[in-house]
Amino acid sequence: MTRKGRQAFLFSTEGKITEMREVDIKRFAKHEAGHAVHFVLNFGERFEFVWVRRTDDEPVPEIPGHTSIERSGKGGGVFFQPNPQLVTTTHALVASCMAGVAGERINRKKPGKFTFADILAGAEGDWRQARRHIQESNEQGLSKRIITDEDRFMDVCFADAWRQLKSLKPTHEAVTQALIERGMLTYDEVKAIINRTQGWNL
Repeated sequence: MTRKGRQAFLFSTEGKITEMREVDIKRFAKHEAGHAVHFVLNFGERFEFVWVRRTDDEPVPEIPGHTSIERSGKGGGVFFQPNPQLVTTTHALVASCMAGVAGERINRKKPGKFTFADILAGAEGDWRQARRHIQESNEQGLSKRIITDEDRFMDVCFADAWRQLKSLKPTHEAVTQALIERGMLTYDEVKAIINRTQGWNL
């Protein structure tokens, strides 16, 4: 199916940022690396860049030729051209929304569940986006079945995203480190890291 995004970024870490600490930057980087790696592996479309805030006063970047929707309050995000067309499934879309928190938990033995604590920690936008994808799927008949238990469906998608990232832990770590050092990576740069760390030729 084809899905049309409404904004220039689809996945992001949000929340009021008062003081940037090394631990915050690392968490943001792990989160956004999760989104970026998962997207490259599961979608045929491209994003413009993935970005992580590294200083208190760093503004949200803009896509050339387009004004960024939000100028502050974000720890990072994966940025697209406005209104991206994604040919995919509801499961893949929701899993990509969950991939940020999955990236934060890549060192755990089990993924656990996406909880209210994750929302409070900055993943509210991901949670709302996932819910929106499920709602649109049900209302427009985009999936074979109506999704009646949204929480369970999101838990399944979250676990699937975590397992995929966990199996590519060296890649996720390399993208995370590159974001910490550079702050921004293009789609092609993320893809190159995946190919280098996995010995692939995507």
